[in-house]
Amino acid sequence: YFVQGKKTIPAWQEWALYFSVASNSKSLFYSENKMDKNLDIFHGVRFLTIGWVILGHSFFSFLMIPLKNPLDLLEAPKNDFSMSFITVATVSVDVFFGLSGFFSILGVTAALKTLQTQKPLMKIIGVLKCYLHRWLRLLPLYLVIILMAIYIFPLLVDGPLAYLTQGVATTCKTKWWQNLLYINNKDGESECIGWTWYLANDMQFFLLVPWIVLLYGQKKSFGIAAVGFLALVSVIVQAAIISANEFQVSSLDTEKSEANMKWYYVKPWCRINPYLI
Repeated sequence: YFVQGKKTIPAWQEWALYFSVASNSKSLFYSENKMDKNLDIFHGVRFLTIGWVILGHSFFSFLMIPLKNPLDLLEAPKNDFSMSFITVATVSVDVFFGLSGFFSILGVTAALKTLQTQKPLMKIIGVLKCYLHRWLRLLPLYLVIILMAIYIFPLLVDGPLAYLTQGVATTCKTKWWQNLLYINNKDGESECIGWTWYLANDMQFFLLVPWIVLLYGQKKSFGIAAVGFLALVSVIVQAAIISANEFQVSSLDTEKSEANMKWYYVKPWCRINPYLI
């Protein structure tokens, strides 16, 4: 079929091309920067922040191996200011939440720019398209990681710590659907690929973005008020949870680490403020 000299293909074939190794490889290694040069600084922010994340995880990974004195490892950073990056490493992810919120606003604003004058039904359809686009964009790689966690990762480990990876495979066999719906942070325990709690939070935050953009487009004060209200509610909820459970800011509070993870660390209402900023 030819239309204006260009060959057209069925919709299902066009969709299948999103999974093409050839076309995706070209995009992956395409070096030309289409982003505004004023935003290049964020490459440095990403680099430094991922280094911080790796540093924190590398330190705490020692607690998973059979050490004779693991508690001594936790005492060392408490009185050493140079180890501050370790003691508060759990907040390093907030930088990525902030970046995600910033770029989400840029992308959604451009996508919904023409909808400001449309009827409510068209605005709703536009918002749903934003949701579907984001979900489909993350789906292929996410599926690959989940399948690898179930079938490949257990084959790559052996020894006394192999149970950690095998446990991930067992959980993913029954809870993989929670990841694909981005609700895998609902209980903070027994998650399929535990570190994907971040993706769940990020997707849940993104659900608010189109509506905030539309409110801001209708009247700036509406958008600002919505963000301010959400931030205030988050602060109040965080204060209540921290006070009730006596949580500490430090990553070294191992006595309540499980409770912190379950009730605070992975919950969207406790992590949304950097995204809102």
